[in-house]
Amino acid sequence: MRLNGFSRNQRLLNAGDYQRVFNGKTVRASVPELLFLSIPTKNSQTRIGFILSKKTVKHAVKRNLIKRIAREQFRTYYHQYKHKDIVVLSRKGADKLDRKAIHAICRKMFKKLDERILNPQSNQRPSKANNRNQRSSGSPKANQTKKGSNASNQKKTQGSKHREKLKNTAINQS
Repeated sequence: MRLNGFSRNQRLLNAGDYQRVFNGKTVRASVPELLFLSIPTKNSQTRIGFILSKKTVKHAVKRNLIKRIAREQFRTYYHQYKHKDIVVLSRKGADKLDRKAIHAICRKMFKKLDERILNPQSNQRPSKANNRNQRSSGSPKANQTKKGSNASNQKKTQGSKHREKLKNTAINQS
């Protein structure tokens, strides 16, 4: 094993490894272009895997650049990230990132993942059931939703007025 290399036991290698990250209790860190998922493991090794699709990053050169930079950031700070599996996913716009942005994003996201794994209570979101209860109790979000529905109702009435106007002009012309 090389000292500074990216060895086989530092990579997620098969579908089962990736599936554990997706199905487990994952910790997330993201920017609009990249999503980082992580799950604590009992292994002594921290491993990383990449899912960069052609749909989100068209050119292979750019996909390889993102992987190379993320691997380098991972390798550089590897001693800090212990006992976890990490998956990096690309999103729309990832192909527009330059080298500096990719470096900064990877550094920031690895740090966020580490913080969130160490302090799991600090980043928990309320469950969907709690959100529904808050909306029905007259919270500001509920009022925003009601306003939005009024706006859509107004659009519907404007559309029906327009249709009536077209019908009237068609009747008048005949």
